[in-house]
Formats: sequence, structure tokens, C-alpha cells
Amino acid sequence: MATKSVTALVVFLSFVAGTVRGQGTGTGNGNKTEITHHVMSTNFPQPYPPNTHQQWNYSMDHGQWTVIFRTVDIEQSRRCQKDYLYIYDGASSEHPEKRLCDKLENMADFRTTHSSIRIVFHSDDTGQAQGFDLNVVHIPNEDYYNELLLKRHAQAAKMSVVQVVDSSNSSDLLIPLTVTLVILFSVLISLTVYLLVCLRRKKSHANDTILAIQPHRPSTPSNITSGRRYTRQLSVDSDNLSHLLPSNKPEAHSQKQPDSPGYNSYI
Repeated sequence: MATKSVTALVVFLSFVAGTVRGQGTGTGNGNKTEITHHVMSTNFPQPYPPNTHQQWNYSMDHGQWTVIFRTVDIEQSRRCQKDYLYIYDGASSEHPEKRLCDKLENMADFRTTHSSIRIVFHSDDTGQAQGFDLNVVHIPNEDYYNELLLKRHAQAAKMSVVQVVDSSNSSDLLIPLTVTLVILFSVLISLTVYLLVCLRRKKSHANDTILAIQPHRPSTPSNITSGRRYTRQLSVDSDNLSHLLPSNKPEAHSQKQPDSPGYNSYI
């Protein structure tokens, strides 16, 4: 949170003439941070140059500013009409709260009532002095930090509630997610089985096609043997039936036996 306070600082530096010399540091304790700016005149601790005009604007969204005077040595003049150092309570204020134009020592600190401050230094063309060395410190507002702490606690509690709600929602979504995964797994198994069956049928159909287009193989030896037996049986049957069939050959004339009549024997 200290970093946010530092980044919220808006500093406007305007240089009409001369050189602005300033440094800022921050010290913190817990949630409170004090920002210190070191402001000094040009060439300090040497005399500042003539015809110089410098301005520092510091602003915060809370708290006040305290000016610590370490060294103040400016040319003295009536009503500070020549060289002067003006301090305004508020960046938009038109009337300075402090008008300094002398060598001053042991000055009391000056504290603003606003959350912004403006410091203006001017020198004319005659008479110069050592210059000035200041510390401008931002004092945090107690109410601001208390309110800031309350906002932080409220934000942390809100984040805790959101985390609890998110965890409950995740448990409610676990059951539908599990059911969806089971359904997807079942569909995957069914598709796998279907593909395997289709591949098997396709392979069987291919084998049947190959067998259909192959030429007929010769009969096996057992078939040849049975064929021979059948042929032999047919030949036997044909021999048995041959005497029943008429013969085409001419009949030979039989010779008469000696005992038969009409047989003439020749001696």
C-alpha cells in the first residue's frame, strides 16, 4: 500500500528561470508513509544567481504538508518586493501564508491545512544571498489510513467469499462432468467394436470372392480310385450282358460229325 501512496503523488514543477534542485525520499511505519522532498535554491550553499524564478508544487489526495526550515538567507527588502520565498497553503491559493526575505534562524516548522502546497522563489537582478535549504514532508491522514484499512479488510473478505462459492460450484459440476466422461467412454468402446466387426466381415467377403474366381482343381486320388472302380464294374456288367446282345459276325458253317447222317467219310 505504501507503493500506491507513492504513485498517487502528483508533483508539478515549473521552471521559468534558473535550475530547480529537489530530492524526494519516503519513510514508512506499517501502513503509514511519510514522503520528504529536499528543496533548495540554485547553487546552494553558494549565492543564488540573479533573475531567478523557481516553483515547486506538491499534492496528495489526503493529509497535510510540513515545511522544515534548515537554512533561510534571502536578500532583505521592504515587504519582500525584491528577492522572496513564498509558501502557499494549497496549490491553488493566491495569497501566500509565508513571506520570507531575510536571514532567519531557528524558524518554527510550517504546516498546511490542505493536502497540497506551493513554494515560489524569486530573485531580481541586484543583490544575492546564500539562499535556502528546506525539507517538505507529507504527513499522512489518520482517517484516510483507517478507511483504507477497512476497504482492504472488506476486499479480503469479499475475495474469501468468492473463493468459497467457486469451490462449491466446482463440486456441483463434478457429477455432470463424470457422467459426460462415462458416456463418451461408452461411445468410444461401441465405435471400436463396430469397426472391428466391419473389418471382420470385409475380410470374410474378400476370402469368398477369392475362392469363387479360382479355377477348379483336379480330383483327389480317392475320387480317381472310386472312378476306376465304377468303370471296372461297368465293364463286368457289359461282359455279362454281351451274350444277350445279337452278334454282328456271320455264323460259321458247322462241320458234320461222323456220326451224323449224311456224313460221308472218305477213305
